Amino acid sequence: MFYFQPKLKLSYASDISPHWAPEEFMQWDGYEQLFDRSVRWLSHEL
Repeated sequence: MFYFQPKLKLSYASDISPHWAPEEFMQWDGYEQLFDRSVRWLSHEL
């Protein structure tokens, strides 16, 4: 028996590096958590 998990997709329409992201966004308290959770969600860890 196989358990099928649907593929997850995430779209982010900008660059996460300082030359594109506004400084206010990068200083936001949830910035690191946003990307950490996004990657963990895509890898089915969440």
